[in-house]
Amino acid sequence: PFVTLRCLEQIRTSVSYHDASVIIVGTGAGISYAELGPTHHSLDDIGLLNMVPNLNIFTPSDPVQVTKCIDEALKLNSPSYIRLGKKGEPLIKVVNNEINSPSSQFVNSGKKSIILTYGPIINEAITAANELKKIKINTAVASIMRILPLDKKFYKELISKNFINWYVLEEHYEKGGLYSILLHWLYEERLLG
Repeated sequence: PFVTLRCLEQIRTSVSYHDASVIIVGTGAGISYAELGPTHHSLDDIGLLNMVPNLNIFTPSDPVQVTKCIDEALKLNSPSYIRLGKKGEPLIKVVNNEINSPSSQFVNSGKKSIILTYGPIINEAITAANELKKIKINTAVASIMRILPLDKKFYKELISKNFINWYVLEEHYEKGGLYSILLHWLYEERLLG
């Protein structure tokens, strides 16, 4: 919250308006620092930064994805925000899937239903998918490593592969996070049915 909320005007005016090649790294995503109270919660950073022009938003879920996001941010030569958890996030196992995407990785295979998630909460999504599998509901889990710009090709492929039920699990308020970004895009594309 300190690098986003307190510095929002500087990010917008000094970095994004100039399309400056600056990488902003925030730790303590979501409620990683829950015990320190609401001043340390970061549940609105994506929503706030979503309104800032020219800004890429990366949301890695494990140390390997952190490296990938940093490499991608360095190549972009434009402003980027990398949202990290607290520390010590375990490595997630990526599974092969028919959808290849530079911004998203499948960590569970499934059909018709998918949990879209990012950051430290991914382990809760994996646990939920494993519990659902016990009752014969095969739910995929995708780790979304980049929220903005939105990887429209990835989401269109989810539709073409008949993923009918999309669930977003995120440590963010409903407004402004991945959930609302996806709803807005689906509405604009007339893909809501």
